[in-house]
Amino acid sequence: MLLSQLNRSLPSSSVTTIAAVSVATVAAVWLFYRGARHRRRRSPPGPPGWPLLGNLPNLPRPTFLAAHADWRKRYGDLVSYRLGARRFVVLNSYAAVKEALASQEFGDVFSGRMNSNYINSLTHGKGIVSSEGELWREHRRFALKVLRDFGFARAGTEDSIHQELQDLRDQFNTAGEAGVDTTEVLCRAIANVISVMLFGYRAGSQDDRFEAFLAATQENLQGGDLARFIPVGFPLLYQIPGVMRLLELLGVDVYVVQRNLKVTHGFCQMQIDAHRAQLAGVSSPNDFLDAFLMEQEKLNGRKKDHTFDDFQLKRTLTELFVAGTDTTSNTIRWALLYACLYPECQARVQAEIDAQIGRNRLPEHRDRKRMPYTLAFIDEVQRFATLAPFAVLHRCTRDVEFMGYDISSDDLIMTNLYGIHHDPELWSSPEAFQPERFLAVDTGEYQPNEHLVPFGVGKRACLGESLARQELFLFIAGILQQHSARLHPDSVKNLEDIKIGSDGIVHAPGAHRIIFSARQPQRIADDSC
Repeated sequence: MLLSQLNRSLPSSSVTTIAAVSVATVAAVWLFYRGARHRRRRSPPGPPGWPLLGNLPNLPRPTFLAAHADWRKRYGDLVSYRLGARRFVVLNSYAAVKEALASQEFGDVFSGRMNSNYINSLTHGKGIVSSEGELWREHRRFALKVLRDFGFARAGTEDSIHQELQDLRDQFNTAGEAGVDTTEVLCRAIANVISVMLFGYRAGSQDDRFEAFLAATQENLQGGDLARFIPVGFPLLYQIPGVMRLLELLGVDVYVVQRNLKVTHGFCQMQIDAHRAQLAGVSSPNDFLDAFLMEQEKLNGRKKDHTFDDFQLKRTLTELFVAGTDTTSNTIRWALLYACLYPECQARVQAEIDAQIGRNRLPEHRDRKRMPYTLAFIDEVQRFATLAPFAVLHRCTRDVEFMGYDISSDDLIMTNLYGIHHDPELWSSPEAFQPERFLAVDTGEYQPNEHLVPFGVGKRACLGESLARQELFLFIAGILQQHSARLHPDSVKNLEDIKIGSDGIVHAPGAHRIIFSARQPQRIADDSC
């Protein structure tokens, strides 16, 4: 009654102002309460924050990676900070990550996913990356089984990689001294490999819908601007009239994630509709999408309630595509960049290729066991660059004491993989690029290091690791088998920015061009000498 009287007696702008102030006041009280709650407990140390904003003004400084490196030096293995209402706990050491994510005591406790209203409105808690509990277990099992059938253990996957490799070589030859911006060509090559597995579909060079799909996934992963943090720490801002419009006027793209998800989900729905229309004539699945729809059809006839619905499928397809494309393509980009910057490493990889494979056939996955230096080079690329510096956010599912500190239910857990990969206690000269660190000193054999964890740790580790390793080896060896790489002179001028790279979920190198020169014919030893 009172509100209706106010609404009649006050101008609409005044009502809006009162509503905004009321919501802001409630938000301030709530944020103060949450902050006080954490202060009363034994929280991990961290930087002092600002009222309401928390540590948002400290990010980035000058980059997200740099800020966390500074905090790690100051505060140690566990660091906590706030972005608005949400507290983040960063695991900075290998021991902390291993204990939190892979131990029997804490593995399940820290296996949750972010559960804000904003994120749930986008994902509905579905997919594999975004889900948890029984839904996550059921669909991870299903995805692993299907991907083994259509990817990891399938000879056709190697054929698909070889097709993309041949196409890349042709593009390198055509480009000549103008060089190649590897961003698009490598992303498309890797995207086509995963697309064949998921959709049974290889995109052509003029496929606008596929191009938009790729662009949307890249923007969501590689962007590091302010907009990424607003929905995580300040979900109530979305409820205050005019605030979103004000942020837009200030140049903050607050709807970037929603806009890109609309594109990716739309592309997946198009593929779902096309596959469903042809499913009646399919006796066995040709790709992941077929397998899911056939499982869905089977469950529809058995029980009313199941989790194999279309939105779960769209989320799973989007997540598998994103996980299988951007990280792998950018790892190869870093590898080719480092091949340019460390020509002695490039020459040694090429010498091993010549000795073990030659130039007359494409590299095969079975060649890996005979190529220790190439494997060491790839491992050092993954360590030095660290494509997913903080992996994927985890959530603490209940109040718990961990390493002497109190971690609260719903705290967000970050694993500082970049910090682990550059930890001087684990690696000698961590800021030096040295593939030899992965070779046995006495025998020269390939020697994996348990502290290299580019695919994460524990139950939530990347399920596409086997495919990624296969792609990395075949593409890197296949490119350097026929071409030598050197940085374009224009890119040399911007080398520092290129090496810093992007500051988003994926750590990609800055834009650059590489000149790929056809290698000289392989010399054949003359036994008569």
